[in-house]
Amino acid sequence: MLFMHCTGKGPDILKRLSQKPPVWIRKWFPELIWVIPNHNNDVYLTFDDGPNPEVTPRILDILARYDAMATFFCLGRNVEKYPEIFDRIQREGHVVGNHSYSHPDGWRTGKTKYVEDIERAAKLIPGTLFRPPYGRIRPIQIKALKEKYQIVMWDFMCWDFKKRTTKGDCLKSVKKYCRTGSIVVFHDTNRAQERIISELACIIDWFEKKGFQFKKLIC
Repeated sequence: MLFMHCTGKGPDILKRLSQKPPVWIRKWFPELIWVIPNHNNDVYLTFDDGPNPEVTPRILDILARYDAMATFFCLGRNVEKYPEIFDRIQREGHVVGNHSYSHPDGWRTGKTKYVEDIERAAKLIPGTLFRPPYGRIRPIQIKALKEKYQIVMWDFMCWDFKKRTTKGDCLKSVKKYCRTGSIVVFHDTNRAQERIISELACIIDWFEKKGFQFKKLIC
């Protein structure tokens, strides 16, 4: 059972576990995708929980300015609300992934209901990429989904959605944790807007100066 994404005021250890999943968790769940090994200095920017009418277009504008590709793990309910933004993501060459329909917590949701929620989103979101909401997914759910979906976790998360994450913290996380093959998590949500919009250009600029290339996940 994974506990990757701490939403409450829990101990700092939970934050550290979710920000940079340790080796022992990755070894316990080798069927999940944590990094993309390569020799080309490729990294993978991902954005969760959109599309959002205020935040996603601004992120797309920044990505376009740098000609940077990314992967957007979308919620089915938001795709229904904002189909024009969802279409823009794909039209501009980015990849979309399934982040469920209603963002269920895998710890608190039975297997059948959990899979049904993912399948409902799959009717709206093409491809085989799936990222569990909160990073919480149980072995029985993994077993039910892994034959059809590539279950994508992350190498590190910048915690852009947390109010206590101050300006500059996301860039600090990138500098501390980034490596070739890293899958990096950001959020295109109202809660993350203040931090991600102010820092994304600086983050991309830093990546480029270090010789990294931005690639989208393959579904």
